[in-house]
Amino acid sequence: MNNFSNSGYRVQFILQKINKLDPKQASSAIWAEVFNLDKTLASKDPYEVNQKLLLLRHEITLIEEGMRNSPFSEALYQPYINQLKECISGKNHSAGWENYRAKINAETMLALKYWSEILKPEKEANLAELEKLLEEIEKFKKELKESEIKGVTYTFTLNQINIIEEAIKNYHIAGGAAIKKAFKYGFSEIVENIDELDNESKSKNDSEKKELEEIHKNLGKRWKQLQKAGQEIVAANKAANAIISILSKSKNFVDYAANFLPPA
Repeated sequence: MNNFSNSGYRVQFILQKINKLDPKQASSAIWAEVFNLDKTLASKDPYEVNQKLLLLRHEITLIEEGMRNSPFSEALYQPYINQLKECISGKNHSAGWENYRAKINAETMLALKYWSEILKPEKEANLAELEKLLEEIEKFKKELKESEIKGVTYTFTLNQINIIEEAIKNYHIAGGAAIKKAFKYGFSEIVENIDELDNESKSKNDSEKKELEEIHKNLGKRWKQLQKAGQEIVAANKAANAIISILSKSKNFVDYAANFLPPA
């Protein structure tokens, strides 16, 4: 079973995947495959690849900081950290991966294994529940696109779904930080859209309002699933608790949300 309990294990997981791929490919194709992105799109526009690499590069920084605060001398880890930094960057996506592969050698992987055991473990999410939620999110997204819901509610709900989906997909790179960030962004989206959602809801007839309530209820369930999967990570997270409380009031969540928002 894969271990994602600290930055060392997470980077190790990514690099082990890389070492199984054909090194004759372009760097963009290698990273796209590792991150489950579209290779063709990545070669034309590396934006999504770069976003993932930023997360991975941050994990390298966390390893470096963790080792700097350990009793081990810099000479034992810094050369390998520097090699990883050279590989994990947004530069030269069109260059062949063979130019970088040599830096992820047996010594570097051994160093990673040591760092993984030296660094403090973090609270983990339930991977099985995250995978189940990802399936539910795909179904919810399909249902939303096939529904009659339009306007602000459609855009808001789709954004919320995408935030949850991104958190799940980024968990193996950034760990619990990806889940915490999702709740932070999810709550911000509610704050930013609450007035428009309110106005749109008031303009609907009873049948349409009922459909909106079902959408909010479904969205609340997905956030609840994310909270459950990352229970130890977000147990006392205020944004997580606020989102769950707000969206559980599907019949009047706009009015209820006002209790959590700062005064105008």
